[in-house]
Amino acid sequence: MIGRDKVFGMFDQVLKASRADQTEAVLAAQTLALTRIADSEVHQNVEEDTARLTVRAWKDGGLGIASTSDLSAAGLRAVAERAVEQARRRSHAVLVPPLPGTKTSYPSLKTFHDSTAGCDEQARRILARALVEGAAPNLLAGNVRVGLQEYAVGNSNGLRAYAPLTYAGAVCVVRGASMYASGYGMAIHRDVKKIDFAAVARGAAETARKAADPLPIPRGDYQVVLDPPALSLILFQLSFRGLGSFGARAMEEGRSFVGGNLGQLIAAKNFSLYEDNVDNTVLPMPFDAEGSPKKRVALIENGKATGVVHDVASAQRAGTTSTGHAMPSPNHYGPVPISLVVPAGEVTREQLLRGMKRGLLITRAHGYVSPIDGKTGTMSGTTRDGTFLVENGEIVGPVHNVRWTASFLDAFKTFEGASKERSLQFTDELWFPSTNLLPSIRLGRLRINDVQPQA
Repeated sequence: MIGRDKVFGMFDQVLKASRADQTEAVLAAQTLALTRIADSEVHQNVEEDTARLTVRAWKDGGLGIASTSDLSAAGLRAVAERAVEQARRRSHAVLVPPLPGTKTSYPSLKTFHDSTAGCDEQARRILARALVEGAAPNLLAGNVRVGLQEYAVGNSNGLRAYAPLTYAGAVCVVRGASMYASGYGMAIHRDVKKIDFAAVARGAAETARKAADPLPIPRGDYQVVLDPPALSLILFQLSFRGLGSFGARAMEEGRSFVGGNLGQLIAAKNFSLYEDNVDNTVLPMPFDAEGSPKKRVALIENGKATGVVHDVASAQRAGTTSTGHAMPSPNHYGPVPISLVVPAGEVTREQLLRGMKRGLLITRAHGYVSPIDGKTGTMSGTTRDGTFLVENGEIVGPVHNVRWTASFLDAFKTFEGASKERSLQFTDELWFPSTNLLPSIRLGRLRINDVQPQA
């Protein structure tokens, strides 16, 4: 850990060296420790320390951005000078945003846990063994990860914001009795003590057991229950990669099905979706990459499109205030939600299944999903690690992985309910980690357009 006082001292050096009209410095530092498992054996322990300071400088109508991993006095001075020089070269009447200042206040959140910070290699091996034992006698592959982070923002308006962060996670895939049978499990929390590692693996093993000997199904429209891992990846694609439907930039560019329909009914009246990074049940964070306080944002409420997330610049253009969703610079995507929440329902997952005449239980979507059209929320993807046919409320057996192509603007209009149970999901994308608190949900229609006769 670098420490709050030392980080703020670095900011003072950067701001002193900068000759810009306005300057912002952001520090992101992390120690990531990973214990990997293959064929139910721990085969690798790795640790990586990274620290990067990024400076944005506004000078004479231009904006310059520069980054460095050299946190020495000379390195800090050099990065400030590079940012200013870039701003001078790129002068094209950039608006100077109203960055937050000294009076900015933040929500009180629990972001750091000593139990996670002290989870060393020996402790991670014990947790990895719990995963393996939970899956036994099946073979398991996966990892246990622990992150210790520092995030801080300072600017020439006098802002100084610092947050120490911890997180722990587990990811596993359990192999079943045949080459087609597998199950997926994951968990994440800022407090490692809140994760039941053996239970994560047991759930994956149970899915793998049920997934043996899948059969093909015909193409067509199916009623579906999406478990949290499947729903999480779909929402990730809608909010970020390719579609960006819940961000201000997509709204400005006319490619967001939310921004293009504000105030309109775009989903079933009992469907709501929120961006909420200030709830301790998710991975809470008090501020964004500009030092703006995080805010809860209603994206879809009672079926109506109600909002998108903003950073300082998009809020300035829209005549509103930042919702605290600025991404680290350089950023080509605009403000992005990173913690989506679907409210819990009033029935159990089993009751959702019992309400199906003939449909599919999709436990997980493949990591690669193809975005097609942001205005309709259309994407194509495949299932994996357990897809099941449900008839008259009972799971009758596993089916081969299927490919679906669907407009989720249309699919959410067929929303039929959510489970009481919710779980915290993360994308498992180390380059863009996001977490979503989600139930299982039932949709009245999803188009299945291909069956994959392979695992």
